[in-house]
Amino acid sequence: MAQSLEEIKQGVHDIVLQYCVGKTLDDVAAANTFQDLNLDSVALVSILGDVEEAFAIQLEDDPSIEITLPEFVNMVAERVNAKGA
Repeated sequence: MAQSLEEIKQGVHDIVLQYCVGKTLDDVAAANTFQDLNLDSVALVSILGDVEEAFAIQLEDDPSIEITLPEFVNMVAERVNAKGA
């Protein structure tokens, strides 16, 4: 069964929050970019791996994703729902 965008967004935000020192879920939800959350490339690589594992999908290998956090959530949703199709 396909997951809703809201479920995927929540799951991605929960994963990102694990790498955000001193941030809340509201901070993650309000962030537009990974840089807004002061995440370094090591954290980004870890986030990508965790998201791939949590949603059983394959993402880009390049950890320097230059997309917004909402675009990242949409990309994950597209991959998750394509897998379920």
